[in-house]
Amino acid sequence: PDVYYRLPHDHIQEALERCIARARGYGLSSEFPIMRFVDYIVMLGWTFDTSESHQWIVRILNDNERSESRRIADIDIILFGGALEEAFHD
Repeated sequence: PDVYYRLPHDHIQEALERCIARARGYGLSSEFPIMRFVDYIVMLGWTFDTSESHQWIVRILNDNERSESRRIADIDIILFGGALEEAFHD
């Protein structure tokens, strides 16, 4: 969004580092799943993973029975009706 581009570079860098740390807290370690997690934050809000309406996402993110790519694909299917093809690549 335009508002992020108006922020100073160091603020954007700091925000991205915090997003990456949060993604890693859910066991995401590959580039594409982390990128999608950052997308979810931008689309759904910084606290999406603590809001009651998005707890289904947290359940999927915490499901270590699935690969990280499968978790992201499953979230994308529910949110957008389909997974991005890259989500299937670990």
